[in-house]
Amino acid sequence: MKSIKYSFWLLIFLFTQIISVTACGKKADLRLEPEILPVEVKGIKVKQIGNNIRIKWNYPGFLSDNSTTLNPENIGKVYIYFSNTDYPYKKFRKKSKIIYKTEQNKIEKMNDLYTIDIPFKVAKLDGKTYYFSIRYKYGKKKSPMGKIVNIVTKIPIFPIEDLKVSLESKTILLKWSKPSKDIIGNNITEITGYKIFRKIIATEPSKKIPDFIRINKDKIVENSFEDSDSGVNGTYFYYVTVIISDNVYSEKSNIVKIDIQDKFPPEIPGNVTAFKANKFIFVSWSPVSDNDLAYYRVYRKSGKNGNFVLIADKITEHKFKDKKVKKGIRYFYSVTSVDNNGNESDDSNYSSETF
Repeated sequence: MKSIKYSFWLLIFLFTQIISVTACGKKADLRLEPEILPVEVKGIKVKQIGNNIRIKWNYPGFLSDNSTTLNPENIGKVYIYFSNTDYPYKKFRKKSKIIYKTEQNKIEKMNDLYTIDIPFKVAKLDGKTYYFSIRYKYGKKKSPMGKIVNIVTKIPIFPIEDLKVSLESKTILLKWSKPSKDIIGNNITEITGYKIFRKIIATEPSKKIPDFIRINKDKIVENSFEDSDSGVNGTYFYYVTVIISDNVYSEKSNIVKIDIQDKFPPEIPGNVTAFKANKFIFVSWSPVSDNDLAYYRVYRKSGKNGNFVLIADKITEHKFKDKKVKKGIRYFYSVTSVDNNGNESDDSNYSSETF
């Protein structure tokens, strides 16, 4: 009796399955939705800072379906893989070893990149080439191995310890001594330049720059630097690192600071020229190169014995059309520059034209 009931319910089940895959006399395709998985980290960067190997990366924006947003809060453990042998990608995970493992919420985030510093013994950094990659756990799934990156290491050098700062007019001057030995006493023969970092605790909170940022775009080879971008009032902090070779740097120098109160006017505009056009007098001048330049002011007088009067304020271009002119009158023009703190330059040389 039990077998008859079992057969009956089995027939019912099979019939319902046939109905579910049939519509209007046509068979419907049976499709399994693909599993949504974490994808590999691609933007891995590696550099040597002193005796630490610093690894930076950012996670992909989406999971494997390219539409589900990856939420870093759902990442559990992060694994840093290491090898001193250049294995092919497919063998790297098995042949390499996990040199560092930690929880995602314990990793420092710097400038939108996650950062881990791994200390190495000095003897392990003498011209050795190392290879690294990253995996992470998202929920219960592990991501594929990320892109393999490598670095050629160097014996670290002592950081700069005598960085000094001073002020000359609107320019902040930094000076230091060139390092001569590495940390095991060898003479240094390889320094390719320096990187300069700055942060500003501004008097005006809206202009506060609380994190150190690099301020020299080009590599500096001299043992000094002039920072002319001093238009924000507040306290300026600086440090310098030594570039030993590509992706190998010293630890940061001593940090210096200086209080800035900008009371210095910007440069005087030069080459002021005026000429007559059809319905106006056109005035132009050479642009001022001050980093904190805000705008220009144009002054005018009629005849040699008149007084200059402001006729145009907050001009952001280095030209002006004077349309309020009368025929037969000779006009004289002078221009000044104004910085972000309201400091105004002296008057430029004047130029004149008769309309």
